[in-house]
Amino acid sequence: MKKFLLSIVPILVLLLLLGGCSKDSDDGDNNTEEPQSFYYEPDIDNSFIDTMTSTDTVQIYSMTIGSGDSIYSGDTVDTRVINISGVIPDYTGSSAKSLTQSDTTISLHADGGSCMNSGPWNASDTFSIDFTQTISVSQQHYGVMCTGAYGFQIVIKDLAGNRYWTRDLEQSIGMDIDTTYGSLNLPPGTYVIDVSTVTGTDTYVSLTYTPGTGGALGAMLVVYQNGNLYPISEAEAGADYSYTIDLVRGGNTIRILVIGNFDPSAQLDIANILGASDIIDIFCMTDEIAIRAVLSWQIDNSDVDLHFVSPNSTVWSNGDCFYGNKTPEWGDTLSTLDNPILDVDNTSGYGPETMVLPSPYDGLYTVVIHYFSDHGGGDAPSNLVVTLNETTQRTYGPKTLTDGQYWIVTGINVTAGVAEFASAPDSLSLFEEPALARRIPAKK
Repeated sequence: MKKFLLSIVPILVLLLLLGGCSKDSDDGDNNTEEPQSFYYEPDIDNSFIDTMTSTDTVQIYSMTIGSGDSIYSGDTVDTRVINISGVIPDYTGSSAKSLTQSDTTISLHADGGSCMNSGPWNASDTFSIDFTQTISVSQQHYGVMCTGAYGFQIVIKDLAGNRYWTRDLEQSIGMDIDTTYGSLNLPPGTYVIDVSTVTGTDTYVSLTYTPGTGGALGAMLVVYQNGNLYPISEAEAGADYSYTIDLVRGGNTIRILVIGNFDPSAQLDIANILGASDIIDIFCMTDEIAIRAVLSWQIDNSDVDLHFVSPNSTVWSNGDCFYGNKTPEWGDTLSTLDNPILDVDNTSGYGPETMVLPSPYDGLYTVVIHYFSDHGGGDAPSNLVVTLNETTQRTYGPKTLTDGQYWIVTGINVTAGVAEFASAPDSLSLFEEPALARRIPAKK
């Protein structure tokens, strides 16, 4: 017995040591993530936007460079940053339907079961539309009613319970078959379609509509630049807009778009463009940028931050280019080309935030996203577009971030001045200590 106890003591000690290595519950507040294989799409094809026509034109009042001088489509500039301002059209007219996404059909089945074994009597669903439109409804009802006063009832109502369409059929006991087709005009909003049937009968209902998010068309103002889409704000018809664009070296094709129900995961073959500006072509003569990262997210009233971490450095350190360290001094002190530049700290929603590094020194860099504050705005679906050597591009996301969350997106390895995508280091090397994220620099 004594030998047995002596033999298990080392095992118990080992288990206790392993248990002591587990993370404290407070570490969860750090909310860092180990690098994962996030989805990216290197071949997004929005090239149809280069030549598409639109009934509603987004007006451009002016285009200027940093000095305030006006520029025009077809010009060549020697600066990366330009400003575009204009006005959003009234896109809420009848043209919206033909430009929005294709129709969707809701199919419901209210199964009354048999007279001996009744099934569910009701089936319902909700749908939303962005503009006044004609909704088509069809139903088929058949079976042998066993009890009750009605064969079936179909109701379309809003969330407040106001009825917009009702179809009733009173039926005697016995066999019945009924088929009905109808339509109704509905204003923008969210609706419920409910179908009920009596025991022993089946009712099938089909409703076809053009989907939307509810409310006044649910559209976004979006910048198209060389195949990428960056949301600016909600599209308020008739409102002025102003937007700063970071040009790439060489040719830039730009359009300002109004897109209904803009979805970060639907950047390919978007079919619901409600308005577009004329095509803008600008040629940029700046030096080549080895690394460019552009962060955007999909909600207003929110603050998501871009962090670009230098080799062997950590988040929130002097080796991190972020809102509190937009133009750090890295590498050769006699040159600025090996220093990154973060253009702006967007604290109100959507972004974008852009970081460029013209000529990095060798090593493994890391891109990290941090959801600084949701300001009550909720979760933020976020996208990151990374371009290397002005030629190779990857789009990461959309990834939905929660308040305070970190997203370790990708590593970028530079060898002899050439940047290539690489695996990111783990969070242990990017964060000095678990409590570090609770000492986040304040924003001014």
